[in-house]
Amino acid sequence: MLWARRHLNLTGTDVLFTDESQLVMLTDDYGYTGVTMRVADCCIVERNTFGGGSVMVWCGIIGNWRTYLVVVQGIINAQRYVADVLNIHALPFIRQHGPDVTLMQDNARPHVARVITQFLQQNNVNVMPWPAVSPDPH
Repeated sequence: MLWARRHLNLTGTDVLFTDESQLVMLTDDYGYTGVTMRVADCCIVERNTFGGGSVMVWCGIIGNWRTYLVVVQGIINAQRYVADVLNIHALPFIRQHGPDVTLMQDNARPHVARVITQFLQQNNVNVMPWPAVSPDPH
C-alpha cells in the first residue's frame, strides 16, 4: 500500500507496463481445440498430457499504445529476455515514445538479473521498482 501511495500522483512520465503469459492450446477427447491464457511463472514449461502445446508471449501497454505480441521461444532467462525482448522490442518502443517513459516489470528472475539491470542502465531506461511482495499473480 505504501508503494501505491508513493506512485499515486506520478506525473510527467508514461509507464510501459509489461508482462509475460503462457498461451496453452488444449484439445479434449471430442476434438475441441481452444486456446487459454495461463498466467504462470515465466521460467516454467507446462506440458499437457492430452495434446496441445504452449507458447510464452510478452507484450506491453502504455496509454493508448501497445507493443507487438512477442512469442518467446523456449524458457525465458535473462540472456533471452535481453536479446529477444528488451533489445528488439522494448527498447525501440521506449525510444519511440519519448524520454519520459518508465518501464514497469515484475520481479520475475529474468527481470531482476544483473545482466538486465546493466542493460537497462546502459541504455538509460527508467525502471519503476516493483514491490518485493506484490499482488501480481506470478
